[in-house]
Amino acid sequence: NRLYVNTTNGLLIALDADTGQPQWMRNEGEEKGCGSMAAPIYDNGRILYKNAKRDWVCLDADTHAVLWRYSMQAAQYGGTPSLDGGLLYLAGTLGEMACLNWSDGSTVWVRQNGWTESYPSALVLSDTHIYAMVSSGKLECRLRSDGSLVWSYQTQSYAHGSPSFDGTTVFCSSDDRCIYALDPLTGALKWQRCHSGNFARSAPFTCVGL
Repeated sequence: NRLYVNTTNGLLIALDADTGQPQWMRNEGEEKGCGSMAAPIYDNGRILYKNAKRDWVCLDADTHAVLWRYSMQAAQYGGTPSLDGGLLYLAGTLGEMACLNWSDGSTVWVRQNGWTESYPSALVLSDTHIYAMVSSGKLECRLRSDGSLVWSYQTQSYAHGSPSFDGTTVFCSSDDRCIYALDPLTGALKWQRCHSGNFARSAPFTCVGL
């Protein structure tokens, strides 16, 4: 079993998951203003990671050969992408969004300045929509078909966590010390609960059926 870690300076590290021993590493150099805050994505013998330039790189997990790469149009960090139905959705901290075919990296659609703020969170998918928090504390909902904005909801402070989706509700938190539950299609607030603890910067976790 392998464990993959992507560092902020674009280093991809493959470890033995049982022993922690490094198996291999990959570093393509650095470019000012770039890097990664994204977790690697693995599927069917392929590993995707963000280097410290402007590229998302898809490798063969066994041979480490580059299968394809997607180069963002400007130097920017990237949040964790999402993969579903053979389509990969990714976004960068300067607002670039893209949907790619996982098989060969070919572009389905690209939007520049898609996210209205910087530092997109991990992208969360429903069957038809994409959800992400941006640094101002705004939750955005966009169409998977073309990335266009459907709705947004502004919390009362900055945000550093990712949203979650349980099939009927989108949940998010922000530095206002509140948890929000929103309608996934309209963005209407279902409920809001504030807490006395410190900032909630993790993704809310839901246990369906409990």
